[in-house]
Order: sequence, then C-alpha cells, then structure tokens
Amino acid sequence: RDRGGTMYVALWRLASRRCRFTVIDAPGHADFSKDIVTAMSQADIAVLVVTAVQSDVDMCKECDAQIREHTLLAYTLGLRQLVVCVNQMDSEAVEYSQDHFERACGDVRRSLQLAGLKAHDVYFDVHFVPTSGWIGDNVISRSDNMPWYCGPTLIEALDD
Repeated sequence: RDRGGTMYVALWRLASRRCRFTVIDAPGHADFSKDIVTAMSQADIAVLVVTAVQSDVDMCKECDAQIREHTLLAYTLGLRQLVVCVNQMDSEAVEYSQDHFERACGDVRRSLQLAGLKAHDVYFDVHFVPTSGWIGDNVISRSDNMPWYCGPTLIEALDD
C-alpha cells in the first residue's frame, strides 16, 4: 500500500458511446493471486498496465513473470482480448518517446511468447496503447503529445 499498489479488488462503472463497462481493479502482486482469479473470472476484456519507464522495469525482476502469469491466466479463463496500456508516457524519463513505447511493447510481446501466446493470434487479440493516466493522453481522446501513434485510444480499444 505504501508504494501505491492495489491491495483490494475495486469496482467502478464507466460508459463509452458503444458499451457500458464495469472496471475491476485487482492487485497484480503474486500474493493476491486469488483476487486476480476472482476478478478475471468475471471479465470480458483484460487490461494490462505496464510502465514505459525502463528503470522501473529493470528494478522489477518479477515483472516479466507476472505478465506471463496474468496473460496466461486471462487466456485460460476465456478472455480473448487484451489491451496493454504502456503508461507513464509523460514521465521525464520517457517524454512521449516512440522508442520507449516500442521497447515496452516488445517486452510484453516476449512475455506473451514465453507464455505460449501470440500478440495477434486468431484466438487472442492484443492492442498496445501508449497512455498517460496522470494527464489522460490516449485514454479517451487522442493525444497531441504522441503524433507518431495512429492506433486506438484506450476507450476505442475497449469498444473494439
């Protein structure tokens, strides 16, 4: 909790022009696996939030294993759509860099492959979206800070 992580499953509702969503925020740490399974068993889409900040990834030795575990669990529970938010694009260490975004996407793709999944398999569709949760870049509306990105916003990827 001191490090800003989720300790409990939290629910909230939101709506797009096409769909209504119930967001289930579950803790990502391995100590809370039961909560993760409970949340995923009720989901239609999985959203994986990863950092664009390389130093944070380097410090988290368990990140790759957690990504593999969570994506494989989502797939096993029947989820066939994964939206990967590469977050903190506004960080001073990243500065909306396309290279940082592509590196993070490559890291997740490698984790998916190690879990036996492919990013755009017939049975498993993955969207990668560069975001800033703090500023709201590419969450609901397209960001002027990342003119190089042509894909969907988070809400568009969820609507897909």
